[in-house]
Amino acid sequence: MRYSTLSCLLGTITAIVITVGASLFGVLPVPSAENILAVSPHLLFMIIFPGAIALVGWNIGVTILSPLNALLFINFVPVTTLLVSIFQGNCITVYDLLGTFLIIVSLLSNNIFVRMLQRIGSKQPVQTHLCERAS
Repeated sequence: MRYSTLSCLLGTITAIVITVGASLFGVLPVPSAENILAVSPHLLFMIIFPGAIALVGWNIGVTILSPLNALLFINFVPVTTLLVSIFQGNCITVYDLLGTFLIIVSLLSNNIFVRMLQRIGSKQPVQTHLCERAS
């Protein structure tokens, strides 16, 4: 939670600084009160659901799945995006399919490799002192 909070704070502060700076230098127009009021329900939705609930849900999911499985899950998002695009009737190219195949092979290979390393590491005796390693 601490890492997520710090990441969100850094992103928010950065966005505020860039927006205020761009507005002060005339790159971006300053929104009117009417515009701010018009988008406030959308902002509230984005703050509450993706910003807070999804973040807490993701953190809970990582604790349930384990970081390794969560990494596999989050990196599988492009594959899900491709499937949604197919169901929406978008034109899929051979490059899309090749990229998806590479993502799947890479993720599964990495996941299997890390699990093998964990299994090998758990079979080695635990060293309690640095001196034991030298002997």
